Amino acid sequence: MISRASPLTTLIAAALVLAPVLAGCSALGGDSAGKNGAVTGSPAFVRLLSQADTALAGGALADAGRLLDEARAIEPDNPDLWVAIARLRFRGGEHLTALEAAERALEVGPDHAPALLIRALMVRDAHGFADALPWFEAALSADRAYADAWAEYAATLGDLGRHRDMLEAVRELADVAPKDARGFYLQAVLAQRGGEPVLARSLLERSGMAARGVPSALLLEALIQMDQGNTASAVERLETLASRQPANERVRELLARALLLGGREADLVARFAADTAKAEASPYLLTLVARAHERLGVHRSIRRSCWQTAPDCRRQLPACGRRGKRETGTRRAPQRRRCGRGSRLRPMLPCLPETPCSAAATRLARSRLMRWPRGCADRGR
Repeated sequence: MISRASPLTTLIAAALVLAPVLAGCSALGGDSAGKNGAVTGSPAFVRLLSQADTALAGGALADAGRLLDEARAIEPDNPDLWVAIARLRFRGGEHLTALEAAERALEVGPDHAPALLIRALMVRDAHGFADALPWFEAALSADRAYADAWAEYAATLGDLGRHRDMLEAVRELADVAPKDARGFYLQAVLAQRGGEPVLARSLLERSGMAARGVPSALLLEALIQMDQGNTASAVERLETLASRQPANERVRELLARALLLGGREADLVARFAADTAKAEASPYLLTLVARAHERLGVHRSIRRSCWQTAPDCRRQLPACGRRGKRETGTRRAPQRRRCGRGSRLRPMLPCLPETPCSAAATRLARSRLMRWPRGCADRGR
């Protein structure tokens, strides 16, 4: 039974949100607020890169590209230029050309910390967390005061499950950038993983990221609320996230779980039952929808809907009543086995009405038949 949010499930879900969000707040996302060193170059070059960074952060990719073209005409071999180009191309989904720009940045600045960092982020995105660690460490060797590198390094360590190392990296981030919001966010994740939701909430509030609507902060806030039993608030946060990120399966599964924990089985079925018929539906979502059906009394509804919407199904049902009597009212001949639940359910399966709930209901019914083979006694009587 699923009666409350288990700490293990909450912690695992929280562990999966670190790297993607911080990548959106730093080198790949177009926000250089956490960067220790300013862009170097002529005043006109610096101004153009700053304007391009603002345009990229606002989603104006075409304007950012135009500004970077102007900057390239001024200083074509500046590594900061190629880092900005790599960020722009990555944001636009041009991953191969973004990789080429990152390689160009390393060619003109082998020890340039931002160039090493963006290479680390691309390796992490393409090859995984472990393969990216040497690149993060190279960026930190080039600039020990680089806040972006410390934040991404800490997030990557956390996603690898190396929590002690993550804590050390977060402390380094706090030393070089005491007011960096990511430091408080990462500490909040660590506190939640450590089973301290009250402390986690306090740290998350200090970060201010949830108030600004940062998706990962909203997700962490929802997880904390689920852990504390505030399922209504968790559903509200997850509904907001699901509307903003409709393709995010993790958010959808957590929303389904919050609905079930909050006793809103009917809402869960209405929203997610149709998704269970899709080939890509996860086993976890199928389980949650099945649980909701079970609590709503789906076994009775299957039989009732069969009789109401498919009259031909009645002729297929075995002619035995609740207590072993035939439909005519006479007692059946003595036998060792009675008509069991499996015998009553099996003919109903082809007769289920075509509704959004029918796929999940059919799967649940078939799972019940596994427990009561054909012709066995009606167990549980």
